[in-house]
Amino acid sequence: MSTLVIIAHPDIQEGDVNQVWKQKLEEHPDLVTVHDLYQAYPNGEIDVAHEQSLLEAHDHIIFQYPMFWMSYPPLLQHWFDEVYTHGFAFDGGDALKGKHFALAISCGQSEENYKENGPIGYTIDEICHPLKGVVNLVGGHFFGIHAIYQTDDINHVATITENADQYIAFIEQFQKQ
Repeated sequence: MSTLVIIAHPDIQEGDVNQVWKQKLEEHPDLVTVHDLYQAYPNGEIDVAHEQSLLEAHDHIIFQYPMFWMSYPPLLQHWFDEVYTHGFAFDGGDALKGKHFALAISCGQSEENYKENGPIGYTIDEICHPLKGVVNLVGGHFFGIHAIYQTDDINHVATITENADQYIAFIEQFQKQ
């Protein structure tokens, strides 16, 4: 099964986790197609036809990004606004119908903070409900979330590398859908 990983990190060279994740993904070209939005569109001008063709060419799509104020980076929102158009993704368009979607999220806060009784008050799954709603709207199937927490404090390469290996295992399971 073909898997497209759409990376949305505004400064991936400074983001240890997303940088390691990307490097690990690039070691597996047989497993995934890596597409870095900030690298492809540094000026923010999206090639809609290209993006739509990438989506159509893959059965599985993963959005990889750092958590930004309980959401995702601005270029990914702009990407959704431009690419998920009437007649393509919904309202008469079924290009994404039946496709499988997942998320890979790096979170600066600890996992304990993403609990009902934590400072954030919501789980990562609850925070991602809007994206899961978009998957439903376009007729897709949501698989799950691969996450790493407390990235602001991770300075241990082994921890990041271990999580990157878990990310690859997550993708392998995802592809069985």
